[in-house]
Amino acid sequence: MKKAGSSPDNLTFPFVAKACAKISDLKLSQSIHAHVFKSPFWSDIFVGTAVINMFVKCNELDFEHKVFEKMPKRDVTLWNAMLLGFAQLGSVDSFLVVFREMRLLGFVPDFVTIIGLTQSVVELKNVNLVKGVHAFGIRVGMLNDVSLVNTLISCYSTCGDLVSAEGMFDGIYSESRTIVSWNSLIAGHALVRNYYKTLHLYRFMSNDGHKPDISTFLSLLSSCVQPEGLSHGKLIHSHVIQFGCDYDVAVTNTLLTMYSKCGDIDSAWHLFQSMTYKTCISWTAMISSYAVKGCLDKAYSLFLDMERAGEKPDVVTLLSLLSGCGQTGSLELGKWLEDYACFNGLRGNVMVCNAIVDMYAKCGHVDKAKEVFYSIPSKTVVSWTTMISGLALNGEFIEALELFSKMVELGLKPNRITFLAILQACIHTGFLDKGMKCFDLMTYII
Repeated sequence: MKKAGSSPDNLTFPFVAKACAKISDLKLSQSIHAHVFKSPFWSDIFVGTAVINMFVKCNELDFEHKVFEKMPKRDVTLWNAMLLGFAQLGSVDSFLVVFREMRLLGFVPDFVTIIGLTQSVVELKNVNLVKGVHAFGIRVGMLNDVSLVNTLISCYSTCGDLVSAEGMFDGIYSESRTIVSWNSLIAGHALVRNYYKTLHLYRFMSNDGHKPDISTFLSLLSSCVQPEGLSHGKLIHSHVIQFGCDYDVAVTNTLLTMYSKCGDIDSAWHLFQSMTYKTCISWTAMISSYAVKGCLDKAYSLFLDMERAGEKPDVVTLLSLLSGCGQTGSLELGKWLEDYACFNGLRGNVMVCNAIVDMYAKCGHVDKAKEVFYSIPSKTVVSWTTMISGLALNGEFIEALELFSKMVELGLKPNRITFLAILQACIHTGFLDKGMKCFDLMTYII
């Protein structure tokens, strides 16, 4: 078009920006922005909104903000583009600052603004902020929209306030409830592993005439990941097949995880073998299942099969095997896994290092555990706790107490497991005064 001598107008640029957004190409987006800026349409709200959306898709908040700041005129749509960009990229503080500015300048938020606001506050998992959005929605008269109510149900559920989530749900007229309404509430109870409540809601949903979808089954199955939920998980499995959702890899992986965590290895293995397409999650769930049961030979064999199948093991795969090595005292396999982690660039991951420390400590090689611990450049609370627990496990109680003191001096906050290890060390060494101080500190911190 440019080569032919034609100039793009305020209708052309938004289409081009939308195309760039779809492929998330930053360099191309910057080039389009340069053309827009040189054109007489750089101040057009329609064009500006499209350019902001384009940079959002490229995860570029700085460019997004620069375009927004240069716009001489703004409408609610432009503000929404800016706000949704912050919401989608998880920049909650920036969202709230811009939202406040929007309100001070007299712009009235619309439905899209409120959706963006709920997306932002849920990132903080602060129920008071969610209640603030809820109150604001009531004030501006937008809670008659079921999709906004569904979003608030999801927000309350994510924040753990299931009473408020159920209150929102009950406030929707029965005929206005959608599958999203039911899924949002079921997902909330699934987060706390309440399989009884999720199945209860599922039954009511079915009676209400709603057909379950993949999201429904993912939540139902994830609520059954404890041994006492196995029979319910099997019932849901039959419904998965009945409604033709067993083709979905996310559902089959969740089924596999459910059987594994419920301790039903036979059902997990049968399902695993029947899968035509296995992902890293599928292999890891099966490997973890055998590792937890102490069947390290089978877990290791599957690990090798996974590599031969062309599926690269990830951090979670490695963690499950290292945990199994610690439980069974399989030192040689643990050493091999450490070498594997080094060779495949996973040794720099702090979770892998923590697992290696734990493995060596549980296998009785506390010196090797200390060597790995002191090599970790950015130690977390889990790193310190793992080493302290390892020292206590191997009878090195004095050193465990010294390491705990150093941890506290560095300003790190011990957790419950840290305190259990330290109290054990105090009991074995007879340091009752230190034990009482640790107990006082524990009651203050936790």
